[in-house]
Amino acid sequence: MQSEFRLQREAIKYVSCGKMRGSSFYPHFHSHIEIYLILSGELEVCINNEKRILKEGELSIAFSYDVHSYNAPEDSEVYYLVIPTTFCGDFLPLLSSKYFNSSYIDDKNAYDTIKSAIAHIIDGANKVSKQGYIYVILGTILDTLEKSEEPKEYSSPFSPELLIYISNHFKEDLSIRTLSSNFGYNQNYLSKTFQNTFGISFGKYLTMLRLREVLSLLQKGEKGISWCALECGFGSVRSFYRAFKEEFGCSPKEYLDTNTNDQLLL
Repeated sequence: MQSEFRLQREAIKYVSCGKMRGSSFYPHFHSHIEIYLILSGELEVCINNEKRILKEGELSIAFSYDVHSYNAPEDSEVYYLVIPTTFCGDFLPLLSSKYFNSSYIDDKNAYDTIKSAIAHIIDGANKVSKQGYIYVILGTILDTLEKSEEPKEYSSPFSPELLIYISNHFKEDLSIRTLSSNFGYNQNYLSKTFQNTFGISFGKYLTMLRLREVLSLLQKGEKGISWCALECGFGSVRSFYRAFKEEFGCSPKEYLDTNTNDQLLL
């Protein structure tokens, strides 16, 4: 599973919630807690390699740094709720997938309670009420999920600081060697653990970040392809085109011509 650390999500310090239809998201992870509740239709969810097809009456919870992805048909409808850890209060030390056997809930009472609380938040609950509803949601989750007999190994051996560093410096001449040196990891250990944790080599992950940044710049239409490729860390325009073709199966122009802004893999 290829996954991406969402640095942009880390910058959001408020609760994000709403109703969506037919949305899909590639594997990603962040410190925030992310809940998806199915109102109608189906939603394919994968959290830490555990995949489920959820239907009305079910929901998923991705805890901090859990790798998660979603795929839903156009006729599906869901509530989503993304909670920064600053809103979790005394619940925070307990909110980890290592303490539970699953990240999915199909209990009707829990579903109804969480659905009602999210609806109140969406409808514009004031600051105090919003915090209260969040506590109701988190308390219901902790009461409902089946506990593990022994805590599982933490899903990511990397510190958030290392992941943030990669997101901040991927345009530079970054390598597994410099990363190992900066953070005190053995180079071979870091390389193997990165591959095992995220299902992708560090070099491939770095290329993916650069490609998506190039697409983001091209979408704005202010600069040409060559400038964008070099600006985003590619050593040459030729290496950029080769990497783009391998990742997307077409040229940058073909990709931009056949995908709308909402469909771009950013």
